[in-house]
Amino acid sequence: MQVRTARAIWRNDSLDPEWSEQTIQDIMEEDQIYPPAIIKDLFRYAWKEWRNGEISDEALVTELQALGTWISTITRARPNTKFWSTYF
Repeated sequence: MQVRTARAIWRNDSLDPEWSEQTIQDIMEEDQIYPPAIIKDLFRYAWKEWRNGEISDEALVTELQALGTWISTITRARPNTKFWSTYF
């Protein structure tokens, strides 16, 4: 199994991150994880708060883990009937 990574690269103090080859959203969708459309905004918000010094590295990790738990809950709750099995 190939491990894929998404990396946000710091460009400068006033710019949003530049993603490496794939974004985290691309990787999740390839793994049949379908986060809400707002996910990009949530990652951007966390990035900006960290970049601006409003949240520490440790606090950011905690918040990203909470976000991951939420995404996992949503993924597990998707419809699992035969009808939807061909879509998901």
